[in-house]
Amino acid sequence: MTRRAHEVMGELGALEFLRDVAASDAAAHPLPTITDSMTRAGVLNPERLREEMLDAQVLQRIGNGYGPSTHGRRVAALLDAVNGGDIEVAIAALRRLSDLPRVYELIRNSVTTPFFDSLYQRPGFQRLYICSPWIHLSPRQIAILKYALVRMQDLAPIPPEILVITLPESELNENQRGGVKPLLDMGAEVVCHPRLHTKLYIREPGIAGGPLMAIVGSKNLTQTNNFELGIRINGDTSLIYDLIRYFVDLAAICKEGSAA
Repeated sequence: MTRRAHEVMGELGALEFLRDVAASDAAAHPLPTITDSMTRAGVLNPERLREEMLDAQVLQRIGNGYGPSTHGRRVAALLDAVNGGDIEVAIAALRRLSDLPRVYELIRNSVTTPFFDSLYQRPGFQRLYICSPWIHLSPRQIAILKYALVRMQDLAPIPPEILVITLPESELNENQRGGVKPLLDMGAEVVCHPRLHTKLYIREPGIAGGPLMAIVGSKNLTQTNNFELGIRINGDTSLIYDLIRYFVDLAAICKEGSAA
């Protein structure tokens, strides 16, 4: 919230008025409606407050009427939370207004594409967890991983890690073998288990930041065109770290099996 918006919203009736127009289904209201709403909210000088809100960019002109700006809707959500409102409701409203990804998103078909796209768009990460029975990276996926690794080497003093769980090559046919070689060439740690069926992809941020994200679904890390379905989890720390613990436990079982 800008300092000017903070000052304006401190005036008598300002928050009640902004909350009222922000809750309306109409994007814009004629001037008499705006004046009436301010009066009901207890505003002493509606004309002056209207001009101040326009100046603070919490209110905007829309055609011949007036309505809350996106900034104004954010301000209303923040002030509601500060004044004892439901924090989760405020966070959900701010996500919608900021075009941030939802916490849980349904992904159809190209389940792994958002995972690699995120590495290109926001390469900051400390660890990548890849769990897929079958792996066959596309040239684009290889290029994105290499780019993200180079960027991380520039951004953070601690080298990033790629941890992989997959099927042993003895369980694959001749055409499926060798799929992990590009990952091994990038320094990935690879462990295997013959009964693996889980498909899980996680990116964990490090010193340089980056989003915390996980994708769980039916898609192997291959170039198939099957109908697929997955769930992307954005920033749910508790759930994603439960998934990381699952990955670590599964990797330990793989290592125990290979040592036996």
